[in-house]
Amino acid sequence: MKKLTALMTALLLLGALAAPMTAVSAEGLPDEGVTQEEECTEVVSGCLTYSLYSDHARVIRCNTDEAEVVVPDRIEGRPVTEIGEAAFQGCTSLTAVALPETINAVGDYAFDGTALETVYWEGDAYAWHSVALPDNEDPFHYADHLVNYLRYETTADYTTGFQNGMAYEKYSDHVEIFQLDYGSSEITIPAQIEGLPVTSVNGFCDYNPIGGAYYYNHALQKLTIPETVTKLGITGCNELETILVDANNPAFTAVDGNLLFSKDMTVLYHYPACRGETSFTVPDSVTAIGGGAFAGCKDLQEIVLPEGLRSIGRAAFTECTSMTDITLPEGLTELGDAFIRCYKLPYLEIPESVTDLSDFSMFFCESLKTLVVPSTVTVFTDATDSFGEPGLTDIYFGGTQQEWEALLSTFANSFDTPFEGVTVHCDFRGFSVANLNGDERVDANDAAQLLKAAAYAGIGDDTVLNVRQKAFADLNSDNTFDANDAALILRYAAYAGTGGTDTIEAFLANIK
Repeated sequence: MKKLTALMTALLLLGALAAPMTAVSAEGLPDEGVTQEEECTEVVSGCLTYSLYSDHARVIRCNTDEAEVVVPDRIEGRPVTEIGEAAFQGCTSLTAVALPETINAVGDYAFDGTALETVYWEGDAYAWHSVALPDNEDPFHYADHLVNYLRYETTADYTTGFQNGMAYEKYSDHVEIFQLDYGSSEITIPAQIEGLPVTSVNGFCDYNPIGGAYYYNHALQKLTIPETVTKLGITGCNELETILVDANNPAFTAVDGNLLFSKDMTVLYHYPACRGETSFTVPDSVTAIGGGAFAGCKDLQEIVLPEGLRSIGRAAFTECTSMTDITLPEGLTELGDAFIRCYKLPYLEIPESVTDLSDFSMFFCESLKTLVVPSTVTVFTDATDSFGEPGLTDIYFGGTQQEWEALLSTFANSFDTPFEGVTVHCDFRGFSVANLNGDERVDANDAAQLLKAAAYAGIGDDTVLNVRQKAFADLNSDNTFDANDAALILRYAAYAGTGGTDTIEAFLANIK
């Protein structure tokens, strides 16, 4: 690791000083994914050859037999964003490669035939998912020896150490633990290592970006957190029955023995699946839910969120496979890819307070039928395949058709036909009693939709109406929606058409 760190530093300095490079004109067809109109040159820097474009660079060859290679973040002022197809193919001595967080794609067979064992990645684990698993494929599949995935910090001044099953980074004034013993049922985090305070702990278990799965720690049952630790990542410790936090710890507090909150109870960091509850209400004091907070909670069917919630972290509800209902409160402003593998979630409504869905995705939400998107959203996700599940049938959009088309243009990696087969309803104003199409009017169109749903339900297809529409379709409160409810809609439409001013709710109350 020290050798690799030194190599990274050297290469970064070379990049910063704009070391001499050999450039030749690229010949033949442009690399895959680049339009023929986009010109590039081949640039050799150190042991790597790049295709250099106007705004980015791609690694296309490795010209070395060295065991360790560091890819710099910039070449000639352009960010290095891609590892090209078969770029390292045949580099049989290669055992470790360090990639900067500027990388957003790794081509097929990039490391085919290497001896690659370890990938060092500058970015976070979740960002690596889109790099290592484009379109649910694995460009590292042919790196037969790959067993390790570690993060590195290019500017960090530290040494690494190992003690009592804990791997750590020692800085000048503190220690950060990045790996623990997965097999231990009890872990007591030390307050000090080598005379320095332990301030950060990760590595209990985490999302494995190379394998594309969440590896949960089923061994850990008891965790003790000292006063010194102010940063902690314990995603996926689903059997964690007991959390003990030093009373003098300024950052964390434990509630009910295994719920981990910030000291002021405004952030919920961890809810363990071993609680076995089917429903949980997040306390009103909480304004943020941490990344992976509910990951793997397969028993939870319903999570009630507080009105003051403002932020939901990445993978917060990942693999809550039984969850069927969640309402995102108005006022929420940050929403990441929180719902991956929520297999039973049929409906999700984005509140108007959300404007940016660039990190949003619904991977493997196979029961998702309806997605409601407000007109306030101006940036959509670049992972269009995150909505490619066969269940998605309807998107209700609060803006105009023109605004929807403009929103689609924000897709960075859009398919030729985003949302193919999905019906997009524009000018949506919200579902309400008897207003089943969200156009703010109660009329024959709503009655027709209800009759269609009732007919399909009669032959066993209960999917015409989504869960919110069903809640507003039972007008006579007999716990079903049928022709009788449609008749009430038509009666109200006739009443309103002749000058009646009562709301639908008042009208129904008067005729019962």
